[in-house]
Order: sequence, then structure tokens, then C-alpha cells
Amino acid sequence: MCLVVAAALAVSFQSVVDGAERDSPGTDSAGMLAVSMVCMIGLALVGAVVLIAVAATMRPKRRWTPPPGWPEPPAGWAPSPEWSPDPSWPPAPADWEWWVDET
Repeated sequence: MCLVVAAALAVSFQSVVDGAERDSPGTDSAGMLAVSMVCMIGLALVGAVVLIAVAATMRPKRRWTPPPGWPEPPAGWAPSPEWSPDPSWPPAPADWEWWVDET
């Protein structure tokens, strides 16, 4: 979608450049081409940033899950690097999935 918009804007800009060259025969074609190329590169970069932002929002959210016998944490809680479980809690199973995708 973003690439379609960028292409449409580039075509529109090129139409303006072509019109300026027709109206002003002495116009520097190389300069106009450079401006056109810079605009197209800029549009491509904007499109890439938008795609990255959209992709980041599409990743599934992950949540921390306690193993059996451990208390449920408050909603949205995640352990800090310094956190350690209470020694009175049972050990977690060896294959325990600590982080799961929210559905």
C-alpha cells in the first residue's frame, strides 16, 4: 500500500517536473532529475518507516506465565532481571514455557 502511494506521488512529481521543462526550455534537466531522484528516495524511506511501524504493531504480545503451584501475578506484570521466585514455591518443570503469545 505504501509503495503504491509512493509511486503515485513520484509520478505526480515527475509530471510537475515535465511541465516545468516544457514551460521553461532553459531549465536544467540534470538538476530537475536530481530533485526527482531525491524525492523518490525520500518517499521510499517514508514508505519503509511506515511498513516497519505497521509490522511492529502486528507482532503478537507476549505475557509471562507462572508454572503450576506459583501464584498468579498481577495483570501486565513481568519479572525484572533482578527478580527471583520465592524459595518456598515448587520448582518449575524443565520444559516450562515462561513467555506465551497472547491470543
